[in-house]
Amino acid sequence: MIAQTAILILSAVALWLLSCTPPSRWGWAVGLASQPFWLTETWHAEQWGMFANALVFTAIYLRGMVNHWTPAHG
Repeated sequence: MIAQTAILILSAVALWLLSCTPPSRWGWAVGLASQPFWLTETWHAEQWGMFANALVFTAIYLRGMVNHWTPAHG
């Protein structure tokens, strides 16, 4: 129940922040923080398609972190 609540809150907040004008770079960090919950829950439920989707989203959030948080891109 805790993981599902974390998924709901963190994912919604991440998308809210990324949909702002201009987008908030905090959305990338919050989205990345949601991914361990996604990965754990989908692994335990043996939902392999959703697990693969969570891996893709993890990569996307990592890319967003690199593009919006590193000094070279900052």
